[in-house]
Amino acid sequence: MAISVKDPIDDSSVPFLRGILTRSLQAAGLTFDQAYDTANNVKNELGADQELSSEELAQIVVKRLRVDGYTEVATRYEN
Repeated sequence: MAISVKDPIDDSSVPFLRGILTRSLQAAGLTFDQAYDTANNVKNELGADQELSSEELAQIVVKRLRVDGYTEVATRYEN
């Protein structure tokens, strides 16, 4: 399963890493367990072998946070 995230600024791609997303979600206010579960759910939603922009990934993460009831965290993550 290879998911990559494209940075439109420098036209580079990096692999999607659940650990990096987990840390970002913790910084936005989730506990480690909540952040890991959310990052895992996002990874499962993405499926396999695709490339998406960092903006698209952020939109998917915010949507997942809202679905999971983390509205305040979703707002902080967007900012």
